[in-house]
Amino acid sequence: MNKDVVGGLILLCLAGAYYWATRQIADSSLSDEVGAQGLPTILGFLLAGLAVLIMARGALARPRPVAMAADPEDADAPPRRALGLLAIAAGYVVLAPLVGYAVALALLIASVAAYEGMTLSWRLAAVATGGAVVFWLLFVQLLGVEQPQSWLF
Repeated sequence: MNKDVVGGLILLCLAGAYYWATRQIADSSLSDEVGAQGLPTILGFLLAGLAVLIMARGALARPRPVAMAADPEDADAPPRRALGLLAIAAGYVVLAPLVGYAVALALLIASVAAYEGMTLSWRLAAVATGGAVVFWLLFVQLLGVEQPQSWLF
């Protein structure tokens, strides 16, 4: 078993535990059509689906030789990358109440893509804008999850 299969199994167990926890959420008299369990249940199934895809990719992948880092300083690159992504997420949390959900989400998508090496271009702007619109349509329009008002919008 490679690391994708093992990681997928762990993620599948987490998805199962998350789904079990969502079943414990009680409905209230203020619940809408989706209910208090609706969105968490959907997220649990999406997480399980992602786990299965990761396991399938791992099962179908050919073994590759492990490359050693040429520079010893590159050995701690993953923690630095994770801290960079954490800083971007913190920026999103700070910006969302100021500029609104859709604008902050577009900036988040663009920032992560640029951080991962995508060059700044009209494509990046289109992907970020399109992604923000899709998530806004999903959460606000389809699921009826109202987003908090921002200071600017």
